Amino acid sequence: MDRRALAAIAMSALAVAGRPAHAQDGQGGFFSGIRPELGPVRWGGTLATEFRSQKSSGADRRLTRLDMANVRAGSYVWQPWFAQVRGGLGLLHSTGSGAGGSSSSNSLTGDAAVSLFPVSRFPFDAHMSVSDSRASGELTSSDFRNKRWGVRQGYRTPDGTTSYSARYDRSTLTSSAFATDILDVLEASMTRRMRAHQVELNGNLSDNRGGAGGLHSRLARMNGRHAYNPAPNLFVESLASLNRSSVQASGGTETGQFVSLSRQLTSFGTWRPEEGDALYEEDRTLILTASGRLFSLESESGAAASSSNSINGSLGANYTLNPRTRLSASATATQTSAGGRETLFTSQSASVAYTPEPRRLGPYTYSWNAGGGATNTTATGEDGTQTYTAQGSHGLSRSLRLGDTSALSLLAGQSVGATYAEQGDSWTLTHNAGANYSSGNGSGGLTYIGLTAADARTFGTTRNDFQLVNLQATRQNPLDSFSSWSGNLTVQGTRQRSAGDSGGAGFQWTTTGNVSYQHQRAFGIPRLRFTGTYTASVQRLSSRAGGDIDASRDFTSSSAEGRFDYYIGKLEMRLSLRTAVVEERRESLVFFRVARNF
Repeated sequence: MDRRALAAIAMSALAVAGRPAHAQDGQGGFFSGIRPELGPVRWGGTLATEFRSQKSSGADRRLTRLDMANVRAGSYVWQPWFAQVRGGLGLLHSTGSGAGGSSSSNSLTGDAAVSLFPVSRFPFDAHMSVSDSRASGELTSSDFRNKRWGVRQGYRTPDGTTSYSARYDRSTLTSSAFATDILDVLEASMTRRMRAHQVELNGNLSDNRGGAGGLHSRLARMNGRHAYNPAPNLFVESLASLNRSSVQASGGTETGQFVSLSRQLTSFGTWRPEEGDALYEEDRTLILTASGRLFSLESESGAAASSSNSINGSLGANYTLNPRTRLSASATATQTSAGGRETLFTSQSASVAYTPEPRRLGPYTYSWNAGGGATNTTATGEDGTQTYTAQGSHGLSRSLRLGDTSALSLLAGQSVGATYAEQGDSWTLTHNAGANYSSGNGSGGLTYIGLTAADARTFGTTRNDFQLVNLQATRQNPLDSFSSWSGNLTVQGTRQRSAGDSGGAGFQWTTTGNVSYQHQRAFGIPRLRFTGTYTASVQRLSSRAGGDIDASRDFTSSSAEGRFDYYIGKLEMRLSLRTAVVEERRESLVFFRVARNF
């Protein structure tokens, strides 16, 4: 907020303070200097027609025509720093045909938003919108309408050391396929800096009714962080969290409800002696660590309930004897309570690691390291157990310069580890190899390909095998003045076999990543743009049930699209062919769109 704005508000306040009460109740008042005038209006809009052909697995093809019209406007009240307003109104007319016959429908969409004091220390925003999934161009398993509204308030102290923020959002999805899906999200946060202290608090409450499978999920999260850094050699960080989740099946019966509540408090600190301290040594480094943790978990599923608690504390020291030798020691105590039984676990360990400088062997680099340690563990009602470990590894690597901006790195390694304990001895042999290729050029191109393979086999009392293959590729490269492509892809396969398995389950493969190709002048035609994309993911990273109001209701595990865009002034045309796996069903879509912007 500028000085003139502050002066205007101050003058209004002074005028109110010096005016008689009856005058304040009349035409004057605090807002007497504010004129409810609307500034210049910025108009815009779109007229569009879209033809869609969608095919779902196990269903007949649907043909749809969409006619859309919307108008948008934006302005401000009095001054841009005081209040900004924007809104839009749209009409969607849909006609379709399929196995169930022909259908026709109309849908009204729109949005409105207001921002008060948007560039001040206390901005306020409010928004509301009604949208239709058919106008989004996205692939969904069913058509739905989304009614959403929310408010947000922020505040920052004049000295900038403390800030607050609060937000509330509601999203309501309605569809003939799943009735109603309502998600409410409430968030609040606070950050404060006080010399050597920094405090952060945030909370989140989400409630999703009518989600996937008709579930009702409610999640509450509270997190706190305190950092204490009075000197460069001392740092203490404490974290606190509380998480409560409740998932209830459709129908609301107690037997279909699962509730869990977890509480955790963790603190971790490090200290390093500096010059002048009793433990300071000029050529050697000592780092002392301490940590504590409190944790409790309660769960209830139908008539069954369980709870567990644990308290943990540890002390540790890391001592760098020289650049090649490091010593470490730690002591830990943990008390657990579960099922009416309390158990105290203690552990004391010490280890040494030796890592000499790598050596050159012609064009290769050879490195090795060795180490060992001893651990003593005790548990209530049991005798102490001593475990001794030893490990060593060595590897060979080489870097090859393939050009001015490209290089190939090769590496191979082997390690062996042995464990000696009263329960039995075992040792593990691991082999690994990898190759990394990187290339770059002055025009912004970048390529990276990495391939890693590892094999680990454990013998003795414990027997198991584990293999891993991982391929990572990243590419960003302009092919010429009109085309470029980029992408990143990760393919990983793992296989694990324990003692007694006859052949194992084979490799389990996962693929994640995306690839895109762009051409600004497809087939040599000016203003004709082609975009091709492919995305794959095996894990749902966000969901409405998890409290993400922007998350899609459907999970898309893979998607491929080829799209042509053609622009002539304010006229645009789009042809898109898309196929995706949505909620384990194959969905295919072909659509053609013509739109005129104004």
